Amino acid sequence: MSYFSRRQLSNSIRTLQNEIKSSVKLHHRQQNSAGKGTKFEKSFPSYEKKPVKIWDEQNISKDEFFRKKYSFINDKQREALDKKVERQRRHRENRRQQENSERSTNYTRERQYTERLKIPKNPLSEYVYGTHAVLGALVANKRQSFRTLYVSNFKIINPLIRNLTKQFNLRVEDDVPRDVLNNLSGFGVHNGIVLETRPLEIPMTTALGPHDSVNGTYQLAIQNELYNTIETQEREVARRMEPDAEEQSAPPRYPLGLYLDGLMDPRNVGAIIRSGYFLGLDFVVVPDSESAKLGPVSSKSSAGALEISNIFKTSESLHFLEKSRKNGWVVISTTGNMSEAAMAKNEVTDEKIITPEDLHSMCSRAPVLLVMGSEGLGVRTNIMKRSDYVVGIKDNREGGAGIVDSLNASVAAALLIEKCVNGR
Repeated sequence: MSYFSRRQLSNSIRTLQNEIKSSVKLHHRQQNSAGKGTKFEKSFPSYEKKPVKIWDEQNISKDEFFRKKYSFINDKQREALDKKVERQRRHRENRRQQENSERSTNYTRERQYTERLKIPKNPLSEYVYGTHAVLGALVANKRQSFRTLYVSNFKIINPLIRNLTKQFNLRVEDDVPRDVLNNLSGFGVHNGIVLETRPLEIPMTTALGPHDSVNGTYQLAIQNELYNTIETQEREVARRMEPDAEEQSAPPRYPLGLYLDGLMDPRNVGAIIRSGYFLGLDFVVVPDSESAKLGPVSSKSSAGALEISNIFKTSESLHFLEKSRKNGWVVISTTGNMSEAAMAKNEVTDEKIITPEDLHSMCSRAPVLLVMGSEGLGVRTNIMKRSDYVVGIKDNREGGAGIVDSLNASVAAALLIEKCVNGR
């Protein structure tokens, strides 16, 4: 091969090498500002040498260096220097003490925080949480004892709660971390306040007794579970009645109660109790079993109404309803499906159906016990058979409500109670 041929081949190979890009990009092959590659050693951290002290350069000790440096000063300069050195020593000592104090304080805070995180929950106690729930528990004072109030900041809580803690001589744990409050409340919305207390004791009732519409009172048969005896208690009708303008006399006052059949959601139960208390409901009766627990969740959902309302339980629902009917109470069950087709197939409710507009007139003539069932199953058939009437709320959508075939139990209860009380 001639010289020119070899040179032409070499130029062709060089051109191909420049045009073909490398398939692997080396990480250490970085480009600097000049466009040149950096060395691989540049990827390692560099260790700069400490500057050499002047006394080390002179090969003498530090004390000897400063002794020579200040050996020619006069007495006045010596006194000023001593004051400066003393001031620096004092400053260093103060700074050291402050750092030790801060370190000790931080350690104490961390230790207290860790200890508070380990607060065990008492299985015999209930932890009522939320401002209104705690206030309701303290105001009602129905629980056997109050043990400890845990708060994130005692200064900013409700003033009524602060006064009641002094009245009950209640132990207060202030500045409690939020993690501790979350643990005590079961990660509920606690508003920075949790009350450790005894569980709420619900009285057992066996029947609703006679009523006095003139004086606005009614009676209940309360069972003493300790001695297994029956006591009769008299209660006053809660809602107010405006006097008739023509007769100039107070109208008769009949009690209105609510029986919750098989409601398992404590939030729904709490919301129903809240609405009922606000609208003037006299009492609520729940089954002793197969019902939501009336605890902190229900109390929070009721905004404290659970604590101040008249709540009763019964162990024999059917006997309770039968005895109450014999004593003059009208039992009205509710249903979530009021379509004509459903009512035509339901033999149980034949000739018992009434509209919500009829409730007010019934509550003006006799004591009424309204029965609410769960959203899924509704009122049980054996209870509906023992009811005097059945009422429900129809949907107003053309063509039906589709998959939304009923209202939430708490919403339906509020609407029906409002119909009973005001007729609107």
